[in-house]
Amino acid sequence: MNKFLSIVSGAALALSAAAGANAQDVLRVGTEGAYPPYNATDASGNLIGFEVDLGNEICKRLGMTCEFIAQDWDGIIPALLNGRYDVIMAGMSITEERRQQIAFTQSYVTTPAWFIGPKDSDLQQAETIEQVREALDGKAVGVQVATIHQNFLQDEVPGADIRLYDLQDQIALDLAAGRLDAALADSTAWAPFLNSPEGQDFEMFGPSLTG
Repeated sequence: MNKFLSIVSGAALALSAAAGANAQDVLRVGTEGAYPPYNATDASGNLIGFEVDLGNEICKRLGMTCEFIAQDWDGIIPALLNGRYDVIMAGMSITEERRQQIAFTQSYVTTPAWFIGPKDSDLQQAETIEQVREALDGKAVGVQVATIHQNFLQDEVPGADIRLYDLQDQIALDLAAGRLDAALADSTAWAPFLNSPEGQDFEMFGPSLTG
């Protein structure tokens, strides 16, 4: 379940065509603003993160200016198709289902997905996906809505009590508060939580999911 992250564009826009645009042109970039380290929102309300830096560098090389627009994840593709922005940079994995609606560039990041749970729980004994499936039967498992991780849980861990969240931060809060037994997300998206005081009692379990 690799995170094949890519710049996403509507069929009417190709970045190669934008290279000929003049320096006054603006490229409108949709992003979630809530999925660090790829994209996030700082205390002043500014969009920050790896993808914001990368987007600005791409625009610089194209002789354009990037205008980043925050958009909730579950509406990020419809907003592109409705013309709210020109491209998406928001930690989006390349899937065949999404290819039916939007065009992807070459991927620029590949990372695995991790299950996270309490260090002192029996979940930590699960090493294979078969063991994870058994260990999570009837357990409350958090995942972000409209993601490949939601699809994976529904297909591969059907016995889990799947709880859907709009934001990754909401998953981390409920995990720390004990309202979830476990959660699934991209490995890099777990870094802020695992490196925080609230995340010190949690760690990965099961296999690192790729492919």
